[in-house]
Amino acid sequence: MENIFEVLKTQESLEKTLNQRLDKFEARLEGSSKDLSLKDLSSDYINFKNFVYSTFTLLRQQINHLIVNMDAIESRHRKKFLLLGGVVENTNENVRELVASVITKNLGIKNCSSQSLQVCHRLGTISNGRPRPILIKFEDAPLRQELWAKKALLKGSPMCCQNI
Repeated sequence: MENIFEVLKTQESLEKTLNQRLDKFEARLEGSSKDLSLKDLSSDYINFKNFVYSTFTLLRQQINHLIVNMDAIESRHRKKFLLLGGVVENTNENVRELVASVITKNLGIKNCSSQSLQVCHRLGTISNGRPRPILIKFEDAPLRQELWAKKALLKGSPMCCQNI
């Protein structure tokens, strides 16, 4: 998305530069003599100015449309993901089995098994005293929603559940 914002910045910079140049041209145009060819030139200038402004308006609308679409795509992508924190970390652990058992025992969700979890791994580097959070991608969104609805059951425990 950074590229889209760079395009928007560039477009705004171009618009500012063009406005400055058009203002200088208008000042010169008003200061010159008022003969017939100057009127034609003035008319051409006004037509060009209107064209440029309509082009910038169209570009801004397109960029805003792209931003909205990118946000929707990213939201859809994150729809099946959750971050589970505070789960005790052990060496040689099977994270998928561990998460399935935590979800079943602590949240009372019976239909969660290791096969319900498409992706399940710890994030970051190992640090002393603090367990790394676990990124979970569910096979289906309803299971994720059920876990999200029951996250209040983790209150008072060292575990927490977050959206990404």
